[in-house]
Amino acid sequence: MVHHRALSESEILDIFNSASVNPLNADLLFKESPNDEMIVRFANSAYHNIVIYNATGQMVKSLESNSDTEVIDMSSLDQGLYYVHVKDGNSSVVKKVVKF
Repeated sequence: MVHHRALSESEILDIFNSASVNPLNADLLFKESPNDEMIVRFANSAYHNIVIYNATGQMVKSLESNSDTEVIDMSSLDQGLYYVHVKDGNSSVVKKVVKF
């Protein structure tokens, strides 16, 4: 589900808590570099939906991937805490990412 409004704190917690029950096999790594990239690696190249929310719950980036690796440009985002919601057809996971 892609939200086009800021999420409330309880909605963020609901997503975070439900994702921990049925975790997606995804490794999220924020690579510190001059390019401000985050690399998301998946166990397979199935369809994945990736949505990034800032600390206030506002969606700041959304994309779809059919690859086992996705490089996400984070250069337009300010420093701070972000929630990365990764979903495939059956499960989802939310990871915290700090950009500094």
